[in-house]
Amino acid sequence: FWAGRHGHRAVPVEMGFQEGDAANAELAASTEAEGSMFMADFVRNFLVPSTTASCSVAATSLLDEAPDEWSSSPVAYMAQHQLLMQIPELRSDIAVPHYCALGKLQTLNVWMGTAGTVTALHYDLDDNFLVQVAGFKYVRLYAAEESQRLYATEAPRDATRKHGESFSPVRVEKPDLEAHPEFANVPFTETILGPGDMLFIPRRWWHYIRSLTTSVSVNFWF
Repeated sequence: FWAGRHGHRAVPVEMGFQEGDAANAELAASTEAEGSMFMADFVRNFLVPSTTASCSVAATSLLDEAPDEWSSSPVAYMAQHQLLMQIPELRSDIAVPHYCALGKLQTLNVWMGTAGTVTALHYDLDDNFLVQVAGFKYVRLYAAEESQRLYATEAPRDATRKHGESFSPVRVEKPDLEAHPEFANVPFTETILGPGDMLFIPRRWWHYIRSLTTSVSVNFWF
């Protein structure tokens, strides 16, 4: 569907890399690590290989994989993209949750990527519904009042600084407890989202997300 019907569309894609791998570290520092490509190329070169690899492993067993070490297929992510504005005909396929009426819908984003994509620990300024359309994601939540023990700092890409100290440098599933000793004592809630699941993430609540398989998600900030 994506390659055949919308393959000519150019979409933003972030390329993944493994820590300690010189070639991939070089990629991460290059202009090729974050750019755009045609949807057909994204599907053929990344999503299909990821799906093939994911199908050979049960989703729950992927929790045992070393975080940030996924190597069964290349990692790539179309993250936080307003795809439904780019392709309006897709808008009818997504219903806005009734609960968004409790506020005012701000943004509707699509997240599409391979297994192994990671959204680092952070918080947002709006309430959020995260809806899983396809595939599985591991999600971990920390309460808003835990900012100090999460070593909150400004997000690397927040040039406007409007979000404040909304980013945590801690590698959630493989923390450096010498650098971040208090992190070991912070309570959290975790879950796995599957197709059709929806999770409410309150504003300023910290969240970390890792794709266990090829994945498509939609989130609603309101």
